[in-house]
Amino acid sequence: MKGSGGFVNDAYPYNIEGPPSEHVSSDINGAISDDLSSRLNLPPILYLPEIAQILGRSEKAVRAAISRGRLPPLRRIGGRSCWVRQDLVDLEAETRGGKRRAVNINVSPYNYKNSARMLVTFTIPADKSKGLPRLRHKRVAPEGLDKAGAFAWAETLKREVWSELLGCETRKERVAASAEETIVAPSPAPRTIKKTPGTVQALKEFWKRFEAEYLSQQKPATRKNYSTAWCRYIRPILGDLPLDAIDREAVGKLRAKLGKMKPQSRNELLGKLRAALRQAEDWALLEEAPKIKMEKAPKRGEPVVYTEEEAERLIDAAKQEGGDAPVLVLLLLHGGLRSSEARALRWGDIDLRKGIMKIQHNYSDGEEATPKGGVAAPVGMSPELSAALRALPRGDKDDHVLTRVVREGPLKGQVSHHTPNTITYRLNKLQEAAGLEKSGPHRLRHACLTILAGRGTDPYRLQAHARHSRLSTTQKYIHLAREQAALEAAAMWGDPVPQSCPKKPQKAENAASLAN
Repeated sequence: MKGSGGFVNDAYPYNIEGPPSEHVSSDINGAISDDLSSRLNLPPILYLPEIAQILGRSEKAVRAAISRGRLPPLRRIGGRSCWVRQDLVDLEAETRGGKRRAVNINVSPYNYKNSARMLVTFTIPADKSKGLPRLRHKRVAPEGLDKAGAFAWAETLKREVWSELLGCETRKERVAASAEETIVAPSPAPRTIKKTPGTVQALKEFWKRFEAEYLSQQKPATRKNYSTAWCRYIRPILGDLPLDAIDREAVGKLRAKLGKMKPQSRNELLGKLRAALRQAEDWALLEEAPKIKMEKAPKRGEPVVYTEEEAERLIDAAKQEGGDAPVLVLLLLHGGLRSSEARALRWGDIDLRKGIMKIQHNYSDGEEATPKGGVAAPVGMSPELSAALRALPRGDKDDHVLTRVVREGPLKGQVSHHTPNTITYRLNKLQEAAGLEKSGPHRLRHACLTILAGRGTDPYRLQAHARHSRLSTTQKYIHLAREQAALEAAAMWGDPVPQSCPKKPQKAENAASLAN
């Protein structure tokens, strides 16, 4: 009877009156035709060994199911754990349809970037009157089904999932039960399975689909990095191999090819191969993606940042040059913008009345893209930055804030947005005028966050200003600020001792208070 969806074991020693056709129906939508307790010769109290025998499980599996809320809780009678007969009757009735708990089905896209697959969530609401918790189970619908198709597919599984959630063994419980009750037979001699040639795609054939369906959803810079890794390193070594032939030995050959790279660069390239193979597994083209272990790379050094005095020198040099130079420096230094975000900033993104700019544009490998993280976010403007923006002639809402005149090429003489090279060249000129070491624009972002952290900015406000998705990324700037404060405190030991010392108190009571 257990195999048909119920819980009573065919082998339990208590008798059921009447032929098998009169047993309770296993249809979960049916109802109980007779009172089960009148047809089962059960004792009034059932202890744990008897419960396990009736349900056809081990005692350990029964306890595990009770702890998860999938079976009714145990009672304590005479100092022993037990059920009364009605507990088993109610469980059998509920499982077979007498008191069925509703199953809710929700269908949503499995991946927000690619909605080709649907995620189905089965939920049985909590029953507070009986102390039963909410139960949930998730499954991914087969590829190619839309939302309506996934819902129809879920309806066919409703009975199976309902039965599993309300008490049938989980995989771990079945393994635990079999380990306790089953005598392990000698393992058969290993045999080789011949694979038919051509049944598994070669990596180079799979990569075409990977580029069309997966990489096409990524940003241009990401696509370019994958393309470089594929053309230069992965394809020459692994391109002709079937997907299931890419094992540890094959990956080892690729590692040897990457021997001259730094560990961090090798890990990035191997990570791209791992992502591709995991996608092949998701598409059911590969039974199981191989495990590709990353190397232990040395920790990166702490970023070099400007002190507040050096930052002021750079701002002064920008003000002396005039034009949009102050805006360039203050967007990076006070606003904490990334170079690509500053180059893509439009006048329509700036609200001078509120003192807010909305970062919603970005450049990735020279192409328009969403900002990092894919979500637009507001950034507050300092009074200096607001004043510098007001001093510039305001363009249309779609015009770039920072522009340049193209000096060569087919667009020579036209006004256009900056490129990574032109923005760095412009900044290096200002750094040279301020007597500072030349660097890329990102050093100014590091300096912005470190200076704000050093001034005691709340970590969550600092995270919002930096637009970090994780607080742990923001905390490293707080760590840098604390290190700077510790160095400044230690440097005070080299300062001369003040000449003026407090006068010796004249009265005894004053001397005592000073000692305290």
